[in-house]
Amino acid sequence: MSATAHDQAHLTSDAFTRAARRDTARARRLLRAVRAEIVEFGPDGDPDLARVTDELDHLELAAAARP
Repeated sequence: MSATAHDQAHLTSDAFTRAARRDTARARRLLRAVRAEIVEFGPDGDPDLARVTDELDHLELAAAARP
């Protein structure tokens, strides 16, 4: 039995969704690691801490909003 165009599009969409979630998870892990390193070793008031925290917040909001 051959897959229809609709089935094929659905499979492609699922693969894209999984890849996007995997990429988002990787980015979140990286940003958490960078934030932890800045907190532990960075100087007080490091502007990168605010930037990394803001980026992490945006990623987590986007991930929460994704169905």
